[in-house]
Amino acid sequence: MKKRLVLVVSIMLVMLSAQVMAKNVKLWYAWTGQEKEAMLGLIAEYEQLSGNTVSAEPTTFDGLQGKYQIMAPQGQGPDVVIGPADWIGPFVVQNLLHPIDGYVNEDDKKDFIPTTIEACKYNNKLYGLPESFKCVAL
Repeated sequence: MKKRLVLVVSIMLVMLSAQVMAKNVKLWYAWTGQEKEAMLGLIAEYEQLSGNTVSAEPTTFDGLQGKYQIMAPQGQGPDVVIGPADWIGPFVVQNLLHPIDGYVNEDDKKDFIPTTIEACKYNNKLYGLPESFKCVAL
């Protein structure tokens, strides 16, 4: 239950920082299968807890990065995009992300493995929170 609550709170923090207490948040994702089912359930929980609405729009993972890079500069991108941490640097350089340091305090960060928080930083500024992490090699 605690892990589930941490994830709900994490999603809320990211979404709230995206539009500073927005009532409607647009999210793009590439989840599939059970992950999609679980995450959409957490989004529904967030909506119930916050009173905000999340427009969760599916896309393919292969097309997500390029779509964001094209649409965001035109003001047609999402408020929140779910993608790997290695997109942060290029997105910041292209001025497609805003830091969220002012919305995440040290207590919030204690809910995460420190290296996962570091992976969401660029030039010492925090641009996201980990939704998950993977071991890509053993």
